[in-house]
Amino acid sequence: MPELQPFLNKDGKLVFRLDKALYGCIQSAKLWFNKLRDVLLKLGFTQNAVDECVFNRINKDGSVTTLALHVDDILALAGKDIHIDKFITEMKAEFTEITIKRGKRITYLGMDFTFGPDGIDMIVEDTIAEMCEEWTATQGYE
Repeated sequence: MPELQPFLNKDGKLVFRLDKALYGCIQSAKLWFNKLRDVLLKLGFTQNAVDECVFNRINKDGSVTTLALHVDDILALAGKDIHIDKFITEMKAEFTEITIKRGKRITYLGMDFTFGPDGIDMIVEDTIAEMCEEWTATQGYE
């Protein structure tokens, strides 16, 4: 195909320069993180100095909204639903497609969180079972 001639290497391989990150490319995860970080900073979040995948925002009422990132999964925590609602609205304005899971019980990265009036319970049963299987543990924990 003559139109591809400019992209043909001497060894016959096609070479392209991408204008965007494509899923599976080596730099895609970093480019995505940079994009997400820039959006969060624009929205008033501050990146945690110890863990760059944690972001915090002080709300007008003095409370804090905290985000924990893992690739394209975000765990958003706040003392009031109104702050989570605001964050969701902001993200919908920035990104064309987002999936939201809310409720008193959610699963995030293999951890089950139950939110109650006395705090948060976290269960990692599946992770523990996988670790036991990997290490061939059959009974109890020591």
